[in-house]
Amino acid sequence: MKKDLIRATLLAEPRQFSFAERTAFKIGISATNQGETVIDPELHQAQLFVNEKESKAWSLAISNGKREPIWAALPPKDSVSMTWSSLGPSLFPTAGEYKLVLRLGDIESEPIVVKVLATHSERK
Repeated sequence: MKKDLIRATLLAEPRQFSFAERTAFKIGISATNQGETVIDPELHQAQLFVNEKESKAWSLAISNGKREPIWAALPPKDSVSMTWSSLGPSLFPTAGEYKLVLRLGDIESEPIVVKVLATHSERK
């Protein structure tokens, strides 16, 4: 499978929250088949880097669990996505600024910056 046929997007919301609100953070992946045939996007191999360090929690989440058949047989021009709402505490152990990058083969997403504030603030 040629990875250039897949457009993979990292999903992350909200982008700013307090340390106490880490459980409200949702992260996921969306993939679109830009080719003309059904392909396996091999999403189980997608890696998440948090401040340039691979996330083990992400690796466990993306490679385990029940998946719909489309996850491994993505029709042309179709998309598949999945979101997790339990990874915030694992991804953000302290307050600070975090740069998230998704890597699938040679494809690398644009970085997403997430700010975890020490004190409660209005979400953005």
